Amino acid sequence: MSPRLILLCALLGCTNADAPGRWDFSFPSAVSQSRSPTGALVISYRDPGENPGGGHDYEFVVRGRSGRREADFVFLRSVTGSWSPSGENFFVNDYIGSNVTDCLVSQIGADRLSLASLTEQLARQGRNAAGGRLASIAESPDNSHFYLTCRRWISNDVIEISIRGYTDESQETIREFAHGLRYVRSSHSFETVQ
Repeated sequence: MSPRLILLCALLGCTNADAPGRWDFSFPSAVSQSRSPTGALVISYRDPGENPGGGHDYEFVVRGRSGRREADFVFLRSVTGSWSPSGENFFVNDYIGSNVTDCLVSQIGADRLSLASLTEQLARQGRNAAGGRLASIAESPDNSHFYLTCRRWISNDVIEISIRGYTDESQETIREFAHGLRYVRSSHSFETVQ
């Protein structure tokens, strides 16, 4: 990187200038934090070392301008995410295990930021992976390999998501499924992509 670009980035806070999608982030990685384009939030991760079981309990922390902890969670494998076009919100894909991936979306409340699980929202609304009424109980996170990931921001309020997986109904019959949806943050609703 040229000295001029380094100076410009230092002045503008271009923490993610070299990231794959400019405002994308991925942890664990050599880079331990991602600053929002507005500078209002900083996402960081920390590896406290190996746990007694031989794995890692990585700490994912969101801090505001003052340094106050706004939200946090523990992830076990890896996470990827992206800031919204306005830089005020983000999503984070948590690759929880070999059979589950979930997407968490930032929700700004009166006094605190929270992270909403889209898998939990689908289940609470009684919807299957296609976004329709729960037609196949096998297509739920509890009964299948279920991978819900946020793919990209379509606008500041709409996220393109992907749901794929396969059922374990029996040893002989494994049914694969894949669906494209959109999640609308303001209404907490899902729309089917045609």
